[in-house]
Amino acid sequence: MGNIISNALAYIEQPKGFVHIIVDDVPSLLPPSGYADLSLTKNVSIQIQDSGIGMDREYLEYHYFRPMKKENALRPGSGLSVHIAQRLVNTLGGTIAVSSQSGMVSIGGPS
Repeated sequence: MGNIISNALAYIEQPKGFVHIIVDDVPSLLPPSGYADLSLTKNVSIQIQDSGIGMDREYLEYHYFRPMKKENALRPGSGLSVHIAQRLVNTLGGTIAVSSQSGMVSIGGPS
């Protein structure tokens, strides 16, 4: 998650830009009351929103989660951050969803 937040910070306009991190329970995935053992497996949603430059829809659809793929090859970085984050979240049984529009990017989903 640190890499995704670093990416968000890299593409916002300082000092006016923002990165919001929202952590919340996913009510439809909470264990029934009275099942204390299951409370240790609570599911949460982590959403990261930023006021960055946004991403091209075609890039998001076809390349975003692929390793070594960057929307702008001239920007620093390896192009692995999001791929690694997706693999870790999937290994833990979660999902990542991404949406973008010019001026705002949102990454999140139940994990």
